[in-house]
Amino acid sequence: MSVGPRMKKQNPPKENGKLMSRPMGVFNAVSPLLRPMALLIICSSFGEPQQPQANELLAKALHLADLYNWADAAPAFTEAEQLFVAAGDQRNALYAKLGRIRSNIERDQHTLPSVSAQLGDALDDDPLLQKDKELRMFCLIVKGDIDTETSTGAMRKDWEQVMALAQDLGDSKWQYRALAQLSMAAFYDADLETARKNIGTALAAATTNGDIGGQIRSLTIIAGALLHTKMYEQSLAYTANANKIAATTPDTGYQFTAQEMRIEALVGLGQLDTAQQAVDELLMRARDARRSGHEAIGITLAADIEEARNQHQSALAKLDQAKTVGESAGLTRLLADVYARATKIHQKSGDLEKAERSAELAAENTQLSGDVWAVPQRLQELAELQVARGRCRGRSGIRSCGDIPRCHDRQRFYRIGEDGRYHGFEPSLFAAFRADCGPFQRSAQSLRHHRTSSGPRSCRPPCGWVCGPVGSEANRASDLSIATETDGGAIDG
Repeated sequence: MSVGPRMKKQNPPKENGKLMSRPMGVFNAVSPLLRPMALLIICSSFGEPQQPQANELLAKALHLADLYNWADAAPAFTEAEQLFVAAGDQRNALYAKLGRIRSNIERDQHTLPSVSAQLGDALDDDPLLQKDKELRMFCLIVKGDIDTETSTGAMRKDWEQVMALAQDLGDSKWQYRALAQLSMAAFYDADLETARKNIGTALAAATTNGDIGGQIRSLTIIAGALLHTKMYEQSLAYTANANKIAATTPDTGYQFTAQEMRIEALVGLGQLDTAQQAVDELLMRARDARRSGHEAIGITLAADIEEARNQHQSALAKLDQAKTVGESAGLTRLLADVYARATKIHQKSGDLEKAERSAELAAENTQLSGDVWAVPQRLQELAELQVARGRCRGRSGIRSCGDIPRCHDRQRFYRIGEDGRYHGFEPSLFAAFRADCGPFQRSAQSLRHHRTSSGPRSCRPPCGWVCGPVGSEANRASDLSIATETDGGAIDG
């Protein structure tokens, strides 16, 4: 079963011309008691043809959405919604409305968290979404895409529900598509074995079923994971394959995400001129289409190119632009990356005060996004800056080296509060560790096995500090091996 409108049975069209060609005297001759009924018949004769048109528009919009080309589906969703409302079809009007919300998410002046909250309320309160499984699944697909940009925990919950509903409905496509999305949640949670298994299964199923949209989405997810691990050549291979598949189906539209990953990989490989040409095109398309999220990412990539050319001030100016766009759209994950980039530039320029402030914001937004792997690294960077600025003495209450949890040399320590959230390094604790303390024997592998959605609580020492992996890119790269283990046959050259 695929997601789509529920079509109403249509009566044969009435001959409107005969009704309209009658002289007014005929209407006046009708009994006054029957005139309202006659008017209703005339009006309904105009309304009935709207229903098949609305169904066609919704089917067209869902076709584009199925290819993850939501933006181009926006006009059809919008018009279909208006026609269904006029026809009194509440179910399909809501269907089209949900599609319109997803399609216009970057154009509307609403933050992603606020839209996600509204959808959550609708899922809890709307009777149609409570009883109609197909409609509820579509709403969760929309919400899941939004939460992917802001919160790992919310995203995981959304896609687990999509998976369960798809199983109830016998919809195999959305079972493996949900599995692909859940691979991202597993990756952010540092559960790399589950991430690798899920995305490999999803890609194989999409390929077997000739699912163009599913193949492109799975390939870009893998490319993104490889990009996180700085495996640039491998990432480029997957983005190239995604773009090749998209080129065979024009309705997929411009592949913003794949192009963004390609640009970042090119920068990582030092191919700056090629990257500049690609980012210029990306920004032009994003602005023409009013795609604010992709515009913010494009500006961030342009800043990377400037920084690679040692144009520090120009890079910082571009990052400020990206912050403005990202804040207005509520792009938590993007903001974390932007502030992390700004931290490095300020540090290179010797402005440690601004570097520390950027590091604080990077760590804060990383926590909010739920990227478990990145949290220790961001907190490590913040702690080192605070130590470098001499702001660590006398603040922690640490009395001796015995109060400090010691970590393995591939780990660092950070604190988990009573609420189960990360609360950062205490700089003096870190300084004392560096100066006086030896290794704490706890392996990164055992830490991964004890992780929960809120962090590695079961690895918590008595004092509330935990050991965590450092250099998340290196750790992920060594464990991932997606390029050779998921579905190498999908790569063509």
